[in-house]
Amino acid sequence: MKRNIILLSSIVMLSLVTFNDCYAATEQKTKLEVEKIEPEEFEGTLTEENSFCDTYTFTAENAGTYAVKLYGQTANVAVAFYVYDYFENKITMDYGAGTLYKSFVCEEGKEYTIKVKTNTECSEYKFLLYRPNEKYELNGFTQVSDTLMCRDSANRYLFTAPVDGEYGFGFDKESCTKNVDFICGIYDPEGQELSDVWVTHDGMIEVTLEKGQTYPIKLYTNAGDCGEYVLEIAYPEGAISEDTITESTEEVKEDTSIEQQLKDLQDENATLKKILEENGIDYDEN
Repeated sequence: MKRNIILLSSIVMLSLVTFNDCYAATEQKTKLEVEKIEPEEFEGTLTEENSFCDTYTFTAENAGTYAVKLYGQTANVAVAFYVYDYFENKITMDYGAGTLYKSFVCEEGKEYTIKVKTNTECSEYKFLLYRPNEKYELNGFTQVSDTLMCRDSANRYLFTAPVDGEYGFGFDKESCTKNVDFICGIYDPEGQELSDVWVTHDGMIEVTLEKGQTYPIKLYTNAGDCGEYVLEIAYPEGAISEDTITESTEEVKEDTSIEQQLKDLQDENATLKKILEENGIDYDEN
């Protein structure tokens, strides 16, 4: 009995997708909009009953720059505030009858104490405690919208390079608070500065990064100002999204061009034809 066998073969195309391409599908994936951490407000009254001293404690959830802004004192009464670390060492203080402000650096997970005092005069007061955001991972994002909430503060991030190559860092000037000199510093894994870019620069600063290395990024201002900014990141060609590419490394490395796949198909057909003819079976090339 003569049997006709038709060889069916499918051609599968593999494509490499850059981070910019694979995250361009949705705005949500390309842009990181960091939620503002509003300052926590406290208020009290210094009297003889509390020995003209109130004490507050807080635990630093994130490492970074914290700040205290004290205001609302009774007219002409000078009030002081002190900040102590977990060893009860004084970190900073301020004293006066008007608005007071000091920033200081805290370690993650450590407890700190704030004391508000007068000498022997009664006074009302209020103060704001500013806290920094956590260190966000910027991998895969092309825009980062964030805010420096208080003077002398800095926002910190981490970025792990998906491939070797030149990466660009810059600002969307139209989206940044006017007249504030934002600076983005990029550091190597040991903490040495590789480069920095100012909001006043035209275009992006290119930095050579190594695949798999994690680089700290610090966002601050020249004069210790505060405000909103948008940081932009450009990736080199060949940056691959692990969420998008599911094939193994070996599969990606294969030559998947049309020409190569057609050649492989012809070789398979020739081999099958030879086997069928040796067994007396007709081969239909259609």
